[in-house]
Amino acid sequence: GLSGKVVSIGLVETEIESNNVITKIPNSKIANEIVSNISRAPKSQVVQTIRFKYEDIKKVPKVLPDMRDEIEASCPKLAHGTAMLKSYEADHIQTEV
Repeated sequence: GLSGKVVSIGLVETEIESNNVITKIPNSKIANEIVSNISRAPKSQVVQTIRFKYEDIKKVPKVLPDMRDEIEASCPKLAHGTAMLKSYEADHIQTEV
């Protein structure tokens, strides 16, 4: 599906902007789809994968809370989440926040 900002709703089509590109969708197609308006949601959630080199592993406990605080300060509508280990790779570990 398409996500973006509704720019205009006309009699025949709706214009949605996503990544500075406007897409025109016939209203007949939208009428048969499930549409979500996430701008009305009180909170949003984003999952971000972050990679750390093994030599930096001791820094992770300090860095993750700092990153969380920075994200929460700049995005107050984000739901509070947790950081967790996702996987061990050949040259790094991956966490999800």
